[in-house]
Order: sequence, then structure tokens, then C-alpha cells
Amino acid sequence: MPSFGHPALISDIAAASAAAIKWPRMLRPCFGLALIILGTLSPSRAADKGGGAPPLAVPAWLFPGEGSASPGDPPDWPEDNPFRVKDWHPATHPPMPPIVSAGRAPDVFACGYCHLPDGSGRPENASVAGLPAAYIERQIQAFISGARRSAAPSELAPTHYMIETVRHATAAELATAAGYFAELSFPRKVRVVEAGVIPRPRVREFLYFLDTGGARERLGRRLIEAPLDPAAHARHDGAARYIAYVPIGSLARGRALAAAGPGGPATACILCHGAGLHGGPTATPLAGRSPSGLMRQLLAFRNGARVGPIADLMRPVVANLTIDDMIALSAYAAASAP
Repeated sequence: MPSFGHPALISDIAAASAAAIKWPRMLRPCFGLALIILGTLSPSRAADKGGGAPPLAVPAWLFPGEGSASPGDPPDWPEDNPFRVKDWHPATHPPMPPIVSAGRAPDVFACGYCHLPDGSGRPENASVAGLPAAYIERQIQAFISGARRSAAPSELAPTHYMIETVRHATAAELATAAGYFAELSFPRKVRVVEAGVIPRPRVREFLYFLDTGGARERLGRRLIEAPLDPAAHARHDGAARYIAYVPIGSLARGRALAAAGPGGPATACILCHGAGLHGGPTATPLAGRSPSGLMRQLLAFRNGARVGPIADLMRPVVANLTIDDMIALSAYAAASAP
């Protein structure tokens, strides 16, 4: 399976595309193709696979790509600038440090551009509000070293932006950002709905948007997360809210898996993440966070795209999970109150 995670390849692509990486919207159409082509040249991930279980097939629906604008889509936000974060709700958080509000052009995107000033993130980016600063810094180092990669066959643009930003940031800048986000409270932003038929989703900007013209389709065995207000999402407004459609029965299945695991209490999520999935001494909080983001991490642990001490702990927990199990667990966690 092609992969794109080797540091040398990342560096080569960044150097070859230096002129293109000025603004996200300008580079995606051509740069995404380069990721796919060059991804076939990267080393195999076979050595990363642990536990003896063969990797699961990666569902294409879990990693929507660039897509294109459709009739009725909101126009691109004119102030969309990764080096100048628009703060829509300054009263909801402390003053942003420069690394969060502006980054450092031309190489270091503002952390608040993707993760937002309140740290709540968006479905294509992680929510980092309220995570321990030490944990955030460890994950940053994992991105730099290649120990944390996407489970997708090739790294998509949001992951690439993260890798390139942290590779060019200083240790002091990263520590400042981690400390800022750790002090924030996480706001719940997603509503989980079980459904058999949903508004037809379309792909744009690495996310799904729901058809407003009445077209519908069967959900099947998928998890589809989309903004309720596409315009608020497009302008990076932390008040934007999302809906996640999951198959009927997912929440009950996820609750059972969280309490007992697929093989009994030894792999129960609540043993480390707490009864309410609010986190514990050795595990991060999961409750209320993006279900598509949570599922991507479960798959990354399962398929060996994440390695290291945390992955070593998670690998036996996820070894027997199916895609349907991951949908259910992610849905239950996202539906739980933070």
C-alpha cells in the first residue's frame, strides 16, 4: 500500500513545492497529486505493523479529499490567511500568543488557523483544547519523527501542513502553543445522529458538506460528519457546529465496546480513558470530540501508522476491532458529554 510519511520525502516535496506553499487553497490541487505519486516511492510500512494482525482496508469515505465547489457552497472566505487568524470570539479564551495567532511566515502556520483560537479544531483537524501540554508536545515530536502519521494511503494536506509547520517551529514556540491550548476548556461541537438515509454528502476541502437541495442517499456502513453551517466552517468560526451520521445501533454498540471491549474487560476503553471517557492519568479525554477524527486515530493505531509507547499500549486494545466497531466507538465517544 503506498504511503507518504518518510521525513526525507516530506522534505523533498516541500523543497520542490516551496513556491506553491504560500496559501493552502493555491497549492492543494497540484500538491495533492504530488503526494499520491511520490507516496508510492516511500518505504513500506510493513515493519510498523504490530500484534500480528493484518492491516484493515482503509475506507475511502473516512478520508475525504480536496473536492471542488458545488452550486450553493459558500464562497471562499476572503480573509483566509494561515498567518493571520481571525478571532471571532475573543472573550471565550485568553489572549493568543503570536505562534497561535500569526505563526511565523513563510514556514510556520498559525496554530489557531487550523485548531482555532479556542483549540476546538474542525473535523479535518484535531481538537487540542484541554489536552495536557506534555501530551501535546509528545504528539508534536511524533509528527516530526514520523512516529505519528495518517492511516490514509498517502498523507492528505491537513496532515502535511501539521508536519511541515512543526518541523519549522522552534521548541519554545511549540511549548508556548501547547501550554496555551492545555489551559482551554473543550467546547462540544458535534451532534451524533443514527440514521439509515442522510442528505447526500459531497466533498470539499477535506470535509463533507450536505446537499441542501433535497437529494438523499443510504448511509450504509459509514460515518459522515459535516458542518451544519458551511459558511461558519469556511470562515474558521469556533462557533460552527457539526452533525455526524452513524448507522442505527452504533451508540449502543459503542457503549458496550467502551465498557467491555471486543474481547472482554482487558481491552475496555474506560479502564484508561475513564467511565465518562473524560481521560485519566495515562489517557486523553475522548468525550465530545470529532468522531471522524477519533476513528482515524483508532485506524492509525490498528494499522501501524502510529508507533511508540502510546501506540504500544493501544495496539492490543484495537487489534480485534472491525471498521464497524470503530464507527460505534467513535460515535459513542463523540456523543458523550465532555
